[in-house]
Amino acid sequence: MNNDSNNEQKRYEIVLLEDDPETQNLIKSKLEARDIIVHAFAKGDEALKKIVDDSNIGALVTDIEIKYPFPDGTRNGLQGYDVANCILRNVSNRLLSTIVLTALGAEGAL
Repeated sequence: MNNDSNNEQKRYEIVLLEDDPETQNLIKSKLEARDIIVHAFAKGDEALKKIVDDSNIGALVTDIEIKYPFPDGTRNGLQGYDVANCILRNVSNRLLSTIVLTALGAEGAL
């Protein structure tokens, strides 16, 4: 008897926090092409809630600066580094990788 559920490999799940819709779609499509489940968010509080509530999430890919609404909004709410720090403090019961992306240097914002 062949049990297909035993032969299925678990898909990797990540949270993507990116305020630029074009960049978000590009990253999401590249990761999904590698069979990764991507939960994309443009607001830090929503991304953090998903990570805290969903134990299947294995990584956070985040922009540092989150403006809402993009591109002319303000830096209010949780920024990418805030989400990463909250994960360190509040999700200590599981291993979670964090990848930080930014174009700040290119924009002269640092």
